[in-house]
Amino acid sequence: MPLADAAAMGCPRRAPASPSTAHLPTAPVAAPVPREIGFVGLGNMGYNMAANLYAKTCADGGSRLTVYDTVPAARERFVAQHPAARAAATSADVLGAADVVVTMLPDGPALLALLRAAGDALRRDTLLLDCSTIDVAAVQAAVAFCADRGAHLVDAPVSGGVGGAQAGTLTFMVGAAASDGVLPRAAAVLAHMGQRILPCGARGAGQVAKICNNLVLGITMLAVSEATALGLNHGLTPQVLAGIMNVSSGRSWVTEMYHPVPGVQPGSAASRGYTGGFGAKLMAKDLRLACEAAAQVGMPLPLGEPTRHYFDDVVRDPEYASLDFSAVYRYMMQRPKQP
Repeated sequence: MPLADAAAMGCPRRAPASPSTAHLPTAPVAAPVPREIGFVGLGNMGYNMAANLYAKTCADGGSRLTVYDTVPAARERFVAQHPAARAAATSADVLGAADVVVTMLPDGPALLALLRAAGDALRRDTLLLDCSTIDVAAVQAAVAFCADRGAHLVDAPVSGGVGGAQAGTLTFMVGAAASDGVLPRAAAVLAHMGQRILPCGARGAGQVAKICNNLVLGITMLAVSEATALGLNHGLTPQVLAGIMNVSSGRSWVTEMYHPVPGVQPGSAASRGYTGGFGAKLMAKDLRLACEAAAQVGMPLPLGEPTRHYFDDVVRDPEYASLDFSAVYRYMMQRPKQP
């Protein structure tokens, strides 16, 4: 049965979801684009973000982009494809020369190591925009380190994945209030890599928002995988079950846009052999960050904790460690059934 026929089975139709963000303040793009921009971290996300930043601010000579990555081949590839950009020999060269520096790093220790390596080379009034997903304690330590040197660090983690980074449609969750004087400077750069800039409050609030969002995402992916596996074991096809969910109360971003069963959505990571997209290791990391954040305030996570442990099991399996997080469905289906 095609997806469109699911409503004929008695499931109520409803309008496409359009969650309102009207209550969220958006950042004004009032400050001019800085002349000297730096970018540190040219992985799957960072490379595409830097490419958009280059195309929209530097290709015409308006600004100059300096990039750095710990892998020399990554920075060499970037400057080969973006000839007006410059590759720095060290991260300190970037932080010492740029007015605004964007960082996209794997974890909090990497950010703190970057700052310590720069040391006194970090110029007064330099603005660092950390788009990594890291722990709140690391953000606070990095903010203090920069403040001691007269610089500014703002957390601005992203949502949208590699596809959003390529298309320049990312959402930035910014650890700054709408009235924060540094926000226009941040927005002047972030606007060239995404579509939404959402001030979340104090420093670190952007990371909290991102961690909470990905906590929901991980739990939802596991729930959809579990429910789909149950339906298939009772004879339903994944197409029929997805169609029912998408016109019923089980509807979610996962069922509509990122279904974990190959073939349900032709463009999904699942339909590409669970390649690309958002890695299972990254989801396991974000769930760990959520559990750590909950522990800091003495809060149990009755769904988050078991979801974290399940994804930990997934990424411990060498077959799944490098796959997209939606591969949790395949992992589940390949587990031995109970007698």
